[in-house]
Amino acid sequence: MNAILGTKQKRQSAHGFLCADSFVYYIIAFFNFYIFPGVRGATSPSPSSHFINILLRHRSYLFSCEPLSSFCLNRLEKDKGDKNNIENVKKRKKCLTSFYISKLFYIFASKILITMELQQKFKVVLHREAHEFLAGLDEKTRNKIYQTFDRASFLLEPELFKKLADTDIWEFRTLYNKKKYRMLAFWDKTQQIDTLVIATHGFIKKTQKTPQKEINKAIAIREQYFQNK
Repeated sequence: MNAILGTKQKRQSAHGFLCADSFVYYIIAFFNFYIFPGVRGATSPSPSSHFINILLRHRSYLFSCEPLSSFCLNRLEKDKGDKNNIENVKKRKKCLTSFYISKLFYIFASKILITMELQQKFKVVLHREAHEFLAGLDEKTRNKIYQTFDRASFLLEPELFKKLADTDIWEFRTLYNKKKYRMLAFWDKTQQIDTLVIATHGFIKKTQKTPQKEINKAIAIREQYFQNK
């Protein structure tokens, strides 16, 4: 339990930094897109990529801190009125305050995204074999791949999501711990509401080019998918 609390305390101390870090990007985005929209030159970098990245980082961090916040809330109820736990009550109140401020920043940023017309371009749906591949990975690696899904769905950057030549197959690209993780996928634009990208399966890339057998597998899954629709 002490080891767990130690980790939670580290997360608690990082709340304030996360708030400040995120707030800086929100202010940059506000000035670039609302106050001085014509000042930024064509060669100046747009803050949109940084803005998306900090927002996604913020969301992941909030998810990781949910258990800590629930713990603090439960302990506050139990320790209420106990004079021997005054210091702990203060720390837990500070933790909860930071967490809720972070949540407000995240909500504020999400609204800015909509206003800036940086909406999500597609939603990722996992085929059964893609599920199985992700389930076989450790949690950190799996989360890295999910972050690639998130970023690619907003930014459509070739470093994250790239079309394979002479095919209808695309490739989600994640580099983590010196390993190249690949998730092949295809588009489904037949939905009236959402544009979907179906992730067919995954593998660790060990050659310079994507293996043809992996591409053929994705093509077969795509054909079967549309036949069953």
